[in-house]
Amino acid sequence: MPIFRETLDDVLNWHRSTGTPLHPVYIWAGGWLRRFSCRVCIFATNEDLRAIHENDPEAIGLVADLEKRINFSMRPNGQTLSQVLNLAA
Repeated sequence: MPIFRETLDDVLNWHRSTGTPLHPVYIWAGGWLRRFSCRVCIFATNEDLRAIHENDPEAIGLVADLEKRINFSMRPNGQTLSQVLNLAA
């Protein structure tokens, strides 16, 4: 998998040189995320979660509601999305 040896600059330069557009969610394309995988990812930083909440509140709401219903957090440290985002419980 050669992409794993590439730096971020290498990847962005490849996109520029080939004219391949980035997905619009990436900050380098005018979006709000540096990493884009799942709609709400367990590996997202708190900063990314705040950006997702601002730009896709439905996604955060679905996961926050699920966490509340099953009494389990998707975050490795056990903090719920409601706690991370200071949402009303």
